[in-house]
Amino acid sequence: MFTNKNKLIGFIALIVVVVLVASAAIALIADSSTKKALADAQAKIEELESALNGADADLDKAEKALADLKAQLSAANGKLDVLEDLTEKYEELISSWTATTPAIRAFIQEEINPVYDEMLAAINSGYVDGVSAEDVLNEKMDLVIWALRSADLTAVRAELEKNKEEFNDLRLDLTLDAMIEEVKKDGVTYDPDDKPGIDACEDYLANHPVLQNNATKDYEGQIADLKAQYDAAKKAYFAEKFIAEVAKVDPAVDGNTYVTLDTDTTAVKAAWDELVAVCADEAEALALTGVQAAHDVWTKVEARLVQLANAKVAADDLNAKIAGVTVEATVATGDIIKALKADVAAWGTTYAIDKTLEPLNWFVNDDAFAALDAAYAEKIAELKALHDALLEALKAEDFVHITINSEEAVKAAEDAYNAVAKYQDVEALVDCNGTMAEHKAAIDAAKALLAEKLALVNEIRALIDAMEKAGYTEVLVSVLEQNIAVIDAKVALFLQGADNVIEHLNTADKNYVEALESVRLYDNRAKALDMIETVQNAYFPVNVYDAASQLRTLVDTAKTEAEIDKWAVKENVENYYDTFLAEK
Repeated sequence: MFTNKNKLIGFIALIVVVVLVASAAIALIADSSTKKALADAQAKIEELESALNGADADLDKAEKALADLKAQLSAANGKLDVLEDLTEKYEELISSWTATTPAIRAFIQEEINPVYDEMLAAINSGYVDGVSAEDVLNEKMDLVIWALRSADLTAVRAELEKNKEEFNDLRLDLTLDAMIEEVKKDGVTYDPDDKPGIDACEDYLANHPVLQNNATKDYEGQIADLKAQYDAAKKAYFAEKFIAEVAKVDPAVDGNTYVTLDTDTTAVKAAWDELVAVCADEAEALALTGVQAAHDVWTKVEARLVQLANAKVAADDLNAKIAGVTVEATVATGDIIKALKADVAAWGTTYAIDKTLEPLNWFVNDDAFAALDAAYAEKIAELKALHDALLEALKAEDFVHITINSEEAVKAAEDAYNAVAKYQDVEALVDCNGTMAEHKAAIDAAKALLAEKLALVNEIRALIDAMEKAGYTEVLVSVLEQNIAVIDAKVALFLQGADNVIEHLNTADKNYVEALESVRLYDNRAKALDMIETVQNAYFPVNVYDAASQLRTLVDTAKTEAEIDKWAVKENVENYYDTFLAEK
């Protein structure tokens, strides 16, 4: 399409030349011939206008000039002076086109052609999958036509950049270039590990043979260089790790002035093995910067650890004795610890242990006894805490003032006492604020009082449960009244306790206060039901069964004595039946 557009421009120029030649000929031809030449010129001008239609904005001036020529030509009537004017206008048109064309051609040659040449080169090299040279040429021709038609090349240039970016995303070589640069970013390192990135580059090259043996970019050499850098970085990493681990056990580092049996060289050994594993041999590892000096320090530390192990053998007997101490909150335990401290002091003198240089925290030493002392103090503290908990339990409100809700408080006090009672020498080791015997007596008294109150309230609950179970429909009124009287008497006895309230009858599962109020109405309901039945029988054979059923429901659902007792009155029942029959 780019070639066709150039032909179009050439065709337009050719038309202009033809018209100029025709104009000169018209001056030499008779009037009849002039008319024919004018007609031919008119056709050529129209053809020229059609060819120029859709050209870029820079040709607007030429189109206007062409329109003027058409107007002049139509009025020429063969006059030579008009043809002279036409000649001048054509010269102006050619001048305008010639001025415009260089800018467009420069844009095509300097910006469009290099980009698409590079695209074609990439396709011809096999660096792009799924895109043909034909596709690229079509895009190029479309962009050229747009440039020829555009009044502003900014938009065309933006489209060119967009096409370039989209195409570059498909290029194999640029993709591999980006992968290599990503590995090289911040240098090739082992931590963070660049090996996966290098492997990815190597796999990508292997999977795209077209990129192999590239003399310009030498991908094989680039990847080999990355692998070499990675290998060096890996050795340096493990060398630094080994040096760092040695520093952790070096008496001269971080203020350390001694080696103890707590000094652990396991990590140093592991770091050394890792370093040797990535080198050809130990000699190569030792040749790395700083490794030999660190290795010398490690050797000295290991020698000192052997010396300390020999000293520890002599201390094993004392260690066994210390380990054999069962720390308890007793007077005897304190005496045993004092005796062992004297033995250890003699051991330190025998083996000339300089405690200013070595804290001796790895076997028999002051720290060991500090641990014993701490353990003994902890046991005493545990005893005191248990005894304090006992004293708090004895002062609890629900323990001091026993109610049926005091069960948890009494149990807590008893549990606290039992926890302390397991110890011997209690009164010798802690301030008991009384004797253990006195504490026991107080708890026993509280248990007895609680049992008494619980027995009474449980009896009341059982009586209420029994009345609810029996109901009131099949029980004599006299029996109901007697049962209620018994319950009320026991409730009154229960409430004599200053710390008891009626709500104490309730449990988590049942509201016994409401249940008591309900059973107290049982005799009232029974009397009302008796009256309903009596009056019902008196109406026989007249059927008032439905009315009687309604009344029974009213009695069963009533909440107060007044509502119930209303239907224990014969007159009220009869009136209900009469009303029922009248409405029926």
